[in-house]
Amino acid sequence: MPAHDRAALYQEHELQITKDVLPALTMLVLRGTLDYTTHARFQRHADDVFREQPPPALIIDLSELEFCDSSSLSALIAIRRKFPDPDASLVLVGVNGRMARLLELTGVIALFRCFATRDDAQRNLGL
Repeated sequence: MPAHDRAALYQEHELQITKDVLPALTMLVLRGTLDYTTHARFQRHADDVFREQPPPALIIDLSELEFCDSSSLSALIAIRRKFPDPDASLVLVGVNGRMARLLELTGVIALFRCFATRDDAQRNLGL
């Protein structure tokens, strides 16, 4: 593959991360691609959330991901480990398609509470 074709391919691997910090929770919304080319950036954003003090609740919204690979699993597991309490309020929203399949096949789904929408997650968290 010519170099300019590879560059175009890698440019398609975009990940946008939006962070909303509210009094009772922090929300990370991911859009685009979460794979081996973008998972380190996602991990840095997550690390920033925990830098000063862990949030009372963290919602990670995956509903707008277009693609993910197994690198996304390691990033999610690393975030889960940052919550010392296994019942901590760390939830995933919009788990579907390839991400749902990865989480289910690997058993990683058991580490997270999952909800269809942000509103569902907030209601379940009592927020």
